[in-house]
Amino acid sequence: MRVRYPPGWNARIAQQQAKQAAKRERARLERNANARRARYEKKNRESVRMGRGSFAGAFRVASFPERSKLIGALGMLGSEHDGERANAAAAVEHIRRKLGLSWSMLIVQIVPPTDPGEA
Repeated sequence: MRVRYPPGWNARIAQQQAKQAAKRERARLERNANARRARYEKKNRESVRMGRGSFAGAFRVASFPERSKLIGALGMLGSEHDGERANAAAAVEHIRRKLGLSWSMLIVQIVPPTDPGEA
């Protein structure tokens, strides 16, 4: 026996299936975008080696955009304008907190290599 559906029933089912297919496609595209973003970030990370002392051998991975923003903000600390200096200091603090570093980890003492003849 054949089941009779009300008029327009097949169209509703087709619409629901199209919505579900579109939702699956959006989820797939989002997963792909997230994977591409993760690969890009992994590829473009810059390892920053800490110097000698209490952090010897430790390293922090900072992405290039974060590093360039930090350098730009530090450069603005020498501005003649009070507001610009205040904004630069706030930006530096924001980046430091975002990286999860303390000031002692962020500012590393560079020890010049020792000359073997001096020892």
